[in-house]
Amino acid sequence: MCKKKIGILVNSLAAGGAERIVANLLFALHADYEIHLLLLRDEIDYPMPEGQRVEFLSSEKQGGGESGSTMIRLPFVAWRLRQYCNKNEIDLLISFMTRPNFAAGIARKLGLKARVLMSERSYTPLFYDPATTKGKIGGRLVAWLYPLADQVLPNSEGTKDALINIYGVKKPEYHVVRNQIPLADIVKASHEEVNDVDFSRFTFIYVAGFRQEKNHSLLIDTFAKLNEPNAQLLLLGKGRTFDASREQAAALGLSDRVIFLGQKDNPHSYVARSNCVVLSSNYEGFPNVLLEAMACGTPIISTDCPTGARELLAPTLDSPIPPATVFHGDHGVLVPVGDVEALVKAMSEMRNDPLLRERYSAAGLSRVKEFDKDTNPDPFRTVIKDVLEKTAF
Repeated sequence: MCKKKIGILVNSLAAGGAERIVANLLFALHADYEIHLLLLRDEIDYPMPEGQRVEFLSSEKQGGGESGSTMIRLPFVAWRLRQYCNKNEIDLLISFMTRPNFAAGIARKLGLKARVLMSERSYTPLFYDPATTKGKIGGRLVAWLYPLADQVLPNSEGTKDALINIYGVKKPEYHVVRNQIPLADIVKASHEEVNDVDFSRFTFIYVAGFRQEKNHSLLIDTFAKLNEPNAQLLLLGKGRTFDASREQAAALGLSDRVIFLGQKDNPHSYVARSNCVVLSSNYEGFPNVLLEAMACGTPIISTDCPTGARELLAPTLDSPIPPATVFHGDHGVLVPVGDVEALVKAMSEMRNDPLLRERYSAAGLSRVKEFDKDTNPDPFRTVIKDVLEKTAF
């Protein structure tokens, strides 16, 4: 019996949360389906199954973002996508992230025969700020193209609500697909040795790509105001704001205590040896870094950013957190977005209260079991099976 053919479309497999989900999905699906990985950029940081088919639909440079020129190339990318999928008789196309979703929608307009699932990975209204030209164009494309999918798969309830209520995307069926992680693999990796960092000082850590929305600037400013000479801040990742962040730390006299480690193949060994993970993002989708921190038993402080953090750390919280306030959730600590005063308080509390750290270490380990891919049904497989079993259109 011939395997069904699935195309997976994403910007690249550069280090990042959505890209890691795609890399994991390749391994999860390759035994049962013929998988075609379709990339807009030639950048691959994650391992893939042996013999994985890869097709590059664009000639974008490594490290490229969503600039005006890349948006202008969308019709060409969509045309190539339609040609490739129809020629190779792809049964189902799954697109991850906004620009690939746009390409999938335009390809549908151009005659793409495959069924289409669009996975939305970030909080769309903040990704496409309506006060900017890019945001206005992006918002209109969301409203026009997302209804062309067979299903939209946001990774949080907050993103689903925004697509429906702000952009009016009500037509496709929705299926919220929260991230899962390989818990046992992360625990095993967390025990690997680390030889390039001295963890004798109290250690805060942030694992994230250096992009504006990750707001490393807030965290570095906060760490300076924390004024803890015996603490250090580890920053793992790479990206467009890396150099600016390093310059900021140097200007604040923090070069010996804010340590830029770049991209690491195994961040879990660093997270497990740190005392606290801090997420300072302006917005997220459903942050893998928090799940992975829980798996390592490391307590968490996070901004109450749209979306995902609240759903993970304080799922019963249903009102805004007042300015300069620290909220102690069931599974971690939340502070308002961009609030230096609240973040200083939270980091100081975590630094000086070992019982608080112990409480949140245990709470995270308990919570993360709900997201273990080895002991819970795979939501992507469930949706894929359901869609492929439907009568072809």
